[in-house]
Amino acid sequence: MIYEDYVNFETAKLLKEKGFDKSVLNTQHWYDPEGRIHTDTNYSYSGAPIFNRDTCFSAPTTQMAVKWIETEGYVIYPYPIYRGKVIEWRYNIWFDNSYMFLGQILEFGSDEIFETREKAYEAAIKHCLEKLL
Repeated sequence: MIYEDYVNFETAKLLKEKGFDKSVLNTQHWYDPEGRIHTDTNYSYSGAPIFNRDTCFSAPTTQMAVKWIETEGYVIYPYPIYRGKVIEWRYNIWFDNSYMFLGQILEFGSDEIFETREKAYEAAIKHCLEKLL
C-alpha cells in the first residue's frame, strides 16, 4: 500500500513561522498545539475540543512543502547512493536565479546520509526553513 508522507510537527511549526499558512489556503491534515495530527473529516460536534487556526499548524504532505519552497526560489534534489543492494540518500539544494548564466547555483549539499528518500526530503525542508528562508 502507498501512504502519503506528511511533514512532522516540528517542520509544520517552521512552515507556519515562514508563512506557509498564509500562502497555502488549505491542507487536509493539521496539527493541534500538542502535536497530534488531525484531518478535516474528524471534527466532532459532540463535546470535542474546539481548535483555533491561530494555535494549530497545517500538516502538508512532503510534496506540498517542497513545492512551496520552490516558490521561494529553492529546489530540493534528493539523490541515491548505491552501495551494493543498499540505497542511501543525500540531498542538494539549488537556488534558482534567472540572472545566473547557468540558471542555478548550488546552495547546499548534504554530507549526511539518510535511509530513505523521505528522510532526506524532511532534512532538506528543515534546512531550507531554518537557514535559507
